[in-house]
Amino acid sequence: MNFSDKLVFLLSVTHTSNIKLAKAINVDPSMISRLRKGRRNIPRNINHIKAMAKYFAKRCNGEYQRFTLAEILGMERIRTFTEEQLIEDVLLEWLSGTMNDGINNAGLFLRAIDCCMIPNNKGESDIDKNDVFNLDSKRIKHVEDGINTFFGNEGKRQALELFLSRILEQKKSCIIKITTDENTEWLLENSEYTKYLSKILNKLINMKCYFKIIIPAVTNLNGILELMNLWLPYILSGNIDMYYYPRLKDGLFRRTLFIASDCAVLSSTSISCCKEQSLTLLGFDKKVISGFENEFDGYIMLCRKIGRTYDFEQYRSIFFRHALERTGNFPNCISRSRSLSFTTIPNDILNRLMDSCGITSNRTFLEIMMRDNCHLYNVIEEQLFIDIMPLAAFNDILKGVVPIAGSEIIFGKQYYYSAYDYKKHLVNLLELLERNVNYYVILDDEYDICQNIIHIKEGAYVILLRKKEPISIIEISENNMVAAFWECVYRKVIKKYKLDVKRRESIFEITKLIQQLEHYGV
Repeated sequence: MNFSDKLVFLLSVTHTSNIKLAKAINVDPSMISRLRKGRRNIPRNINHIKAMAKYFAKRCNGEYQRFTLAEILGMERIRTFTEEQLIEDVLLEWLSGTMNDGINNAGLFLRAIDCCMIPNNKGESDIDKNDVFNLDSKRIKHVEDGINTFFGNEGKRQALELFLSRILEQKKSCIIKITTDENTEWLLENSEYTKYLSKILNKLINMKCYFKIIIPAVTNLNGILELMNLWLPYILSGNIDMYYYPRLKDGLFRRTLFIASDCAVLSSTSISCCKEQSLTLLGFDKKVISGFENEFDGYIMLCRKIGRTYDFEQYRSIFFRHALERTGNFPNCISRSRSLSFTTIPNDILNRLMDSCGITSNRTFLEIMMRDNCHLYNVIEEQLFIDIMPLAAFNDILKGVVPIAGSEIIFGKQYYYSAYDYKKHLVNLLELLERNVNYYVILDDEYDICQNIIHIKEGAYVILLRKKEPISIIEISENNMVAAFWECVYRKVIKKYKLDVKRRESIFEITKLIQQLEHYGV
């Protein structure tokens, strides 16, 4: 679709006239008319497109608008968005012509990390007993014996609800095993059902149920990121392990399995070309459950983990191993810090941190890091390394209130720079910049670029941080997904900054700050 087609579609689906849109974005109605008829190309002023995206995002608040938008963009996740800002971001990329399947979904995943609500394992789910989809115990008992059959998409939704309700009846935690490569239309075509299903999943998380999910081979990156977006709140909760099957399949026959050990099993198969599901089986017999579970366990042995979710305590022991691990072929890297980057911290500052932390395991780890610190210098002789960080305010440096990035992760406690140590770190950064053409420091305290990135290593892994409570750290290692995140972030970086110009600016700003500190006797 060209720009005029997109504009006509949005005007139609939101019942907006040329005059209304022109007034909303503060332009002449004749401009909207020319854009609509294709007599004028996409506006050069990006602010006009941003204003359009914001206006249409507000107007796409009904089920019909969300459904139609999801169909046109091929992005099912839009149906379940609760944050208007996410729709605005998607529309901006679509209207400006920068949307790129998997790369776009990778960006959407990054933006959604801080927006989604995470089950907290404490509160109760707000399932209403009078909800139209809530099933009573009589109906559950009615289907308890033998194998039960359900037909079509509606039948499959009923079967899944009975499956989940059976787990709720048990009132105890269990491991829920899921694999599906079937079309997800049956889940998303009924928005009320999708909302209710989300409530049930929250309840299961509150019961401390754990999920093991196998997704199909990553041949359709766009589809996989869509699936990751749908499960994002539960991924961030740390209650899900996601796996992928690394081999290719022809995709003709599709399969779905939902298994709760000693409780229930749901199974269905379909042909890839069919949106309407045919037959779904639901069973509560323990022998039947065991048979399907053995099949799932055999399958998962052939799979690999997509990544992991950690809290600070879990991730502390391996965080900096990732940042500076010794590999034969160290790839390009982009790192984002809220202070000067920990990967470039001088060794004498590390020594003082070791003396103050008093924890043997941390001391041992930091000693290893100090021995291997020269590895960074070897890396940036051959590979691109982009460090994105802010410079602290001058008065904050003098007051000693500038945090040392990463200290709260590795020590479980926040440490701060003295003015002398901050200057010493600046000197180290300056030396790295002046000696290595592959090392770039981007001084930026805005978080519109890779705001959730901690560290991304091209072709290896990406580490993401959710900054809102509850804080979570996500590691993703599946190659295709890492490539999508790298492209998403790298394109944004080179679009916003000219790296060589930014290098000169960074050298100037760092030199200037060092001189200011020296002038004050630091």
